[in-house]
Amino acid sequence: MMMLDLSRAQPPAGLLRATQPPIIRALVALKALPIATRLEIAERGEALAVIEATRLGDLYVEAVRDGAALPPAMAARAQLVAAARSASNPAEIMNSIAAVYTEARGSPLFPTIARASAAGLLRLPARPQFASVAQEAMVGFLLLGDKQQTRAWTQLALNAARNNAGALTSLDRLMPLVAVAGIDDPKRLPPSEVNRWYEAIRRDDPARAPLRGYLLLELFRATGIDVPQSSTDLPEAPPGNVRLIMPPAATLQALQAAAAGRRRAETALLASIAAGETPLNELHPAAVAAIVRALRQVGEDHAGRLFAIETAIAYGL
Repeated sequence: MMMLDLSRAQPPAGLLRATQPPIIRALVALKALPIATRLEIAERGEALAVIEATRLGDLYVEAVRDGAALPPAMAARAQLVAAARSASNPAEIMNSIAAVYTEARGSPLFPTIARASAAGLLRLPARPQFASVAQEAMVGFLLLGDKQQTRAWTQLALNAARNNAGALTSLDRLMPLVAVAGIDDPKRLPPSEVNRWYEAIRRDDPARAPLRGYLLLELFRATGIDVPQSSTDLPEAPPGNVRLIMPPAATLQALQAAAAGRRRAETALLASIAAGETPLNELHPAAVAAIVRALRQVGEDHAGRLFAIETAIAYGL
C-alpha cells in the first residue's frame, strides 16, 4: 500500500473489494485513489464496523468542500452529512437532522448515513423546544448504542405525543426497537402493548408485516425478553413466500459451542462469518437471533444489541 501511494499507482480491481479490515483501512487512506472510490470503500467499511462513522463523515465533508465528482446518490449522501456536520445553531441542526432522516430512510445505507451525521445530534439537548426531532434522535442514538441519550429522547418523545394521536402511532413503530436495545432492560412486555406495536407494523405494510413481526419476536427473545409462545399476535415462524438466507449449520453449531464455552474472540469471529456479506434484510431471523444470543452470552451485549437494531432497521422496522 505504501508503494502504491508513493507511486500514485492504482490498486488491482480485486483489491478494492477486499473485506479484510487492515486492507479496507489502508484503501480508505490511499490518497492516490479517487475520493469517490475511497468513499465507496469507507461506506462499506462503516457498515462492517471497520471504519469509524466520524472518519466516513470527514470524507463526505472533504468531497463536498473540494467539489469532487461523485455518483449522484453518493453526492446526495455527502451533502446530507456535510450539512448536518456544519450546522451551527439549533434551527440548522434540526433541519439537517430532519433532512437526513427523511431523504435517507429506506436506503440500505441509512444506518451508515445516520451515524456519519450524528455529530449534529450530539450538540442538541433533549429539551421540549426540540421535540419535533425527538423520534429522529431516538433512531440516531439507537444506532449509536447510546442508552442514556436514547432514554432521554424517548421520554421527550412520549411527553410530546401525549395529546397527539399521530405522534403516538409513530412512536409505536419505534418502541419495539427501544425494547430490543434494552433501554430499560425489560424482561417481560405486556401482550396488549406488543400487539399494538404489531398492528402499527401491519398498517404500514401488510405484505411485509408477517416477516417483520417474526423478526421482532426472535429479537425480543434473543435480547432476554420472555415472550411465551402464542402469547401475542407476533408470528412464530416466517412466511413461506420469502427468500431468506440461513448460514451453514456447521457455522451456527460452532458459534453456539464457542458461546457456551465463553470463548469471546472465537464467538465474535464466528458471528462475523455467520453474517458474512449477506444483506441484513435477507439474513434469516433465526440466524440473527442466534448471533445476538451468542454475542450476549460471552459478554458482548452492546455489540449484540447494535447488530439487532441495525438488522431490524434493514428489515424496515
